[in-house]
Amino acid sequence: MVGPAVKLCEDDGNGDNLGAWNITDDTTCQPIVCLPRHTAPANGAMTCSNDNLLNSVCTFSCSDGYAVVGSPTSTCNDDGNGDASGVWSTQAPTCERIKCNDVSTLRNGVVTCTDGHYVHSVCTYKCTSPMVLYPENHNTTTCLSDTTWSLPPPCCTKACPPNAVVDLVIVLDSSSSVKGANWGTMKTFVKNIVGTLNVSPTGVRVGAFKYSENVDTSSQMFLNQTTNLRNFYRSFNQIKYKGQGTKTGKALRHAKDVILAAGAGNRPGVTDVLLTITDGRAQDDVLTVSNELRAMGVKTFVVGVIPGNGLPIGDQHLLDIAGSQDRVFKATGGFSDLTDAFASKLSQAICSHQCPA
Repeated sequence: MVGPAVKLCEDDGNGDNLGAWNITDDTTCQPIVCLPRHTAPANGAMTCSNDNLLNSVCTFSCSDGYAVVGSPTSTCNDDGNGDASGVWSTQAPTCERIKCNDVSTLRNGVVTCTDGHYVHSVCTYKCTSPMVLYPENHNTTTCLSDTTWSLPPPCCTKACPPNAVVDLVIVLDSSSSVKGANWGTMKTFVKNIVGTLNVSPTGVRVGAFKYSENVDTSSQMFLNQTTNLRNFYRSFNQIKYKGQGTKTGKALRHAKDVILAAGAGNRPGVTDVLLTITDGRAQDDVLTVSNELRAMGVKTFVVGVIPGNGLPIGDQHLLDIAGSQDRVFKATGGFSDLTDAFASKLSQAICSHQCPA
């Protein structure tokens, strides 16, 4: 209502029967409105339930790649002054571009982005030669609407193989089912794996031992013994085939308690990799100690050689040792499958890059 709420009819003093209103202003009923009207923010949109009239609610949204800064709704309220002017509950918001965290810095490499670190920007990574990306498939990443990148940034590191910083322990099954000829094939396979790596005190350290019913400690190799590849070959050649029984669980515990001990050359802060090569189902529990190894941060791999006696190793048995299907490797054709190509594939799998801090 605009104007006086009450008017009084009074005698106008003219001596007639006509009086006069004490207030001459007209009273009208006008809608309460909020001014100025809200407008859609730049790079956004607005919808109002009843324009800018009392109790109208305006809702704001932003275009893809933008976020509302401020309240997404505003209501037209009565300001309580008794007039036709209302007041908005909040100011209209703005729309600002959504950003991901800045990933434009790559040590020993360059980053190019299609639109900075804003949503939908695609950043491409490239390393300066001879460095390579790790992980190698993380060459591009996209800024998503939730402000995260589709892939974490990679790093530039030396190619692996041959370059790695790993403490590698190799556990060889020398049970009676292996046979002498196959033992030589197995050892050549191991040499082909290790031969792709940079064996040194600061690069890859290698420990190895054989087992059957018991662990052969007389020929075992500790991590601090292998200072170079020639030294590894010389010591590894001394591991001879002989044995009966397959106590793989006992062998894995020996690796955990003895070969991977700090006093045996295991380095703190360096990735530990344990590779077991076996052609038979263990005669003891392998899961318990394998879980203990993984709890220590050891990456456990297994090569299961399908034996010629027709007895399967068992997929679950191999998975218990490795802990993950991508660390299970099977030579389904027996020892003849332990080829150079298979060794190269395995060295790629166990190769560990360490990105600079």
